[in-house]
Amino acid sequence: MQRYLVTVQRTGSGLATVPIQELAMAAIGEIPGVRDIQIVRHSASEAEVSFLVAADRLASVVEDRLSHFGLTWVSLQLLEVS
Repeated sequence: MQRYLVTVQRTGSGLATVPIQELAMAAIGEIPGVRDIQIVRHSASEAEVSFLVAADRLASVVEDRLSHFGLTWVSLQLLEVS
């Protein structure tokens, strides 16, 4: 398992009434095999989310799921491998 930290921002105003942390949790939660999703920090326009996953080509999967929720990732960091 690998723990990642992703920072996300909104790409549009389509889901502006939904808090960004809820969108980020929903988007990350749709990635197959993701566990232990945690909001690390959030503001009105940006959220940092930590999660565990064992997946190949993670960046493209994260980008696909986030864009589906009107979000884009600013950074994706590998924090820990177990």
